[in-house]
Amino acid sequence: MIERRVIDNFVDFQKLKQPWNELVSHTDVDHVYMKHQWFGEWIKAYEVENSLTIATIWRDGQLVAAAPLYRKPLKFKNVKARGIAFLSSGVSPRCNFIALDNQAMDELITAVLDLPEWDILATDNMESAAAVTEYYIDFLKSGRNTCSYYMEPGFQSLYLIVEGSWDNYWKSLSKQWRANFKRYSLERLETVKSFGVTHIRTESEGIEFFPEMFNISKKSWKASVESHLVPDSPLGRLYSNFTPIGLRQGWIYIPNLKINGSYAGYVYFLHHNGKYVGIRAEFDGDFKACSPGNNLHLAIIRELFNSGQTCEYDMGPEAPYKRNFCDKVKKHVTILVGNKNIRGRWILFTKNYIMPALRKISFKTETHA
Repeated sequence: MIERRVIDNFVDFQKLKQPWNELVSHTDVDHVYMKHQWFGEWIKAYEVENSLTIATIWRDGQLVAAAPLYRKPLKFKNVKARGIAFLSSGVSPRCNFIALDNQAMDELITAVLDLPEWDILATDNMESAAAVTEYYIDFLKSGRNTCSYYMEPGFQSLYLIVEGSWDNYWKSLSKQWRANFKRYSLERLETVKSFGVTHIRTESEGIEFFPEMFNISKKSWKASVESHLVPDSPLGRLYSNFTPIGLRQGWIYIPNLKINGSYAGYVYFLHHNGKYVGIRAEFDGDFKACSPGNNLHLAIIRELFNSGQTCEYDMGPEAPYKRNFCDKVKKHVTILVGNKNIRGRWILFTKNYIMPALRKISFKTETHA
């Protein structure tokens, strides 16, 4: 027997911990940021407990599919819309639907599209290669549902498969880059009195390190654009409350660099099933001359190679410096679906036809100017 249930309050969501995590563990989206504990702390940190609209599918009493969604006001070219979106933000590496098989995914999509009182369904940064993403796109393209949709590329995540030897990896990097790295990173670090890389792996270590994490953030370049960690903010609350949970579960790995006895920087990883996903990296600006970022990343990669484990080192959204370390790209896609009502159809018509036409006219005008 197939049953739909919509979770619209935090108390009922909390009851799903065991079946949710069991479901996730049997899919190809089995990552820390898809676990029940991550979503639970994200919901509390961003204070959306009263906006939940999590669609779930049950088969003979077993949870077989779930859509981690909440209601979120959206705006498109000054047109306000009633939105439904993933329980995710910039801190989330990616998000997705969760389904045990194609039949469950089919039921889940139908249940989501049948939710009441929405104009736009926004699913940002779905991993393109995930089975549920491919099924979702095929479903929309099939025309089985008359909702209109719009797709655009999400971010590109740069990653490295760590296998083989450190020496072979080092030799695979460009000769010019290696020479520059030695000169401007390694040799500068060697001029200080002392330096070393340590790791935060346990809850007690995390409690001791956490004030330093906020302090480093306050001294990083991110402070100048007000994107640093602030304790009493959604992002600060998420890190503060999820970190102890993640450390207890072995889901978090925080290598950090100390220079002359002071913390110079850290990289915050979510770690699960041989995959290291970096979700935040920050460095004290006072140590900029020592290139703490490059030195720390290379030290981590070298340690992973020397451990003998085969794993994935994901550095997150593309940035030029990351291409010096990684040679693979994980693609993502963002999909907007318009409901069948007037506002939903109008917004998607604008996205698919009016805006491309205006961009084309603008391009021709600039070309002939």
